[in-house]
Amino acid sequence: MRIWSQDVPKTVLCLCLSISLAAAAQKENLLMVRVNGIAVSESEPVLELEPGRLFVSTGIFRAGRLRFPAQPATHVSAVGLDYYPLDSIAGAHYAIDPGTQTLDITVPASAFTGTLVDGLDNVRTVATRPDPGLFLNHDFQILHSGAQETLSGLLEAGFFSRLGVLTAQYAGADLLHNFRPVRLTTQFFRDYAASMTTLTIGDSFSAVSPWARTVAYAGVRFASKFATQPSFIPTPLPALAGQASQPSTVDVYLDNVKRLSQPVAAGPFAIQNVPVISGQGEIRMVVTDVLGCQQVISESYIRSSNLLRAGVSDFTYEAGTLRLSYGIKSNAYRSFFADATYRHGITNTFTVESRAETQIGTETLGLGAVYALQNVGVFTGGLAASMDGGRGGQLLYAGYSRAQRTFGFATQMQMASEDFRQVGLADGQKATKLLFQAQISKSAGRLGTVAAGYLRRDGRTESNVQALTASLNVRLRRAFLNIGGTYSLLSPRPYGLTVALVLRCGPRAAAGRAGDRECESGGLRSATARRSLRDRHRVSGTNPCGVGRRKVRSSDRPSSRQYSGAENRTADL
Repeated sequence: MRIWSQDVPKTVLCLCLSISLAAAAQKENLLMVRVNGIAVSESEPVLELEPGRLFVSTGIFRAGRLRFPAQPATHVSAVGLDYYPLDSIAGAHYAIDPGTQTLDITVPASAFTGTLVDGLDNVRTVATRPDPGLFLNHDFQILHSGAQETLSGLLEAGFFSRLGVLTAQYAGADLLHNFRPVRLTTQFFRDYAASMTTLTIGDSFSAVSPWARTVAYAGVRFASKFATQPSFIPTPLPALAGQASQPSTVDVYLDNVKRLSQPVAAGPFAIQNVPVISGQGEIRMVVTDVLGCQQVISESYIRSSNLLRAGVSDFTYEAGTLRLSYGIKSNAYRSFFADATYRHGITNTFTVESRAETQIGTETLGLGAVYALQNVGVFTGGLAASMDGGRGGQLLYAGYSRAQRTFGFATQMQMASEDFRQVGLADGQKATKLLFQAQISKSAGRLGTVAAGYLRRDGRTESNVQALTASLNVRLRRAFLNIGGTYSLLSPRPYGLTVALVLRCGPRAAAGRAGDRECESGGLRSATARRSLRDRHRVSGTNPCGVGRRKVRSSDRPSSRQYSGAENRTADL
């Protein structure tokens, strides 16, 4: 090849290059092109612009899903196409079969463009604002014992429109003899699907936090609401990646149970949002190509509902007046409060959280974190500090959990100083000195699950608790047997035992029998026995009001019978 010096005029250089390309274009060959044995073109002009170097058009790269080289393409004006040399593909081998007029190109899997697969096959939806309408839910129970009858119930009514939803809930414990329904909640809320947030005005409950107390209040609340976009998954899910030199089928096994099967094209591929439940275990991916060759990739995973995806934020901002005696009094409120809770995913395994609370004369601030360690478990921890009338208080909490398919263990501890204050503590009430709990469970597959736990609470203004718990759940063909027990380690060492048996009588019916027994060191304290029959049915969709009903019959003893029913109605205006 002749190398031109830099002092050659540009016009001469361009003229020589054009003549050279034109001459090469006249020597083009029309060939069938195959990439890794798969035909991508029946007739393609293949050029040899330089001795021993074959060039193919950009159309071959697109049809074969090949990555474009970093170098610029060569434009051949004679055919009006852009060309790349085949030797610009790393690891490529090619040959021409004169008999069949075929160009066979063999490339490694890394030469292809990648394929992205969503394991949940989620599709983002667009919410539509509803037309105005009403709905009514009610649940009433009648208890007949001897000459006494008691009627209790729950009623919820609502109005919805494009502006939002307005609801009101009322409950009554004895509607026959003392008709004084208690207002539970009255609220208006509006969801914003585009930003996955919601605005609530009226009665609500404060945000959940590892150390905060949940309180009822009336006020304003603005918070994240990921449920407004069902396709969005805020918590991290496992992702798998691999390469295939041929079109293949990918099978994903979760703890040896097949959960996903997906065809993939040749080249690198990634499967995101592999559907797993909370906990940890092992994922095995089997890649089978068209020739039957398999490659197996195994890796462990860990998932927790306390973690957020990297870059995802979850927040709640609320303010109002605290509600007293919820479910007992309709309108009992006291001092103003405000709080803010914010969580953010730093990585898929590390989430930070913060919370600030304020009441008249009291401020509280807390910081915490959640960290997942592969093959070990999920760790949580944090601290909070308060200031009340010049007196400072501190709170510390830590926890660990490990959940697998057949084994689970969790423990959490919280300690607070005597002067620590937070929203939800009544006047004169002091923070719990120590709260410790641990639980372990073991699954025997289809046979059932056994679990045991320990709880300790050292209170300052609350009673102390030290108790052991145990439970056994067994599946007996169509029946389910549950046995649970508690035993207090503090005098007078009371204990309790619960046994329940539920039998499926059909797709919508079940019969059950249960008994409770509570004893102290001095003897039997109480014992009850119950039997019930549940029959659930829903009215067909032809009903314009969309009515659904649930009927329940139960009795504690021959002279005492209880009937209950529930119904919901929805109608458009």
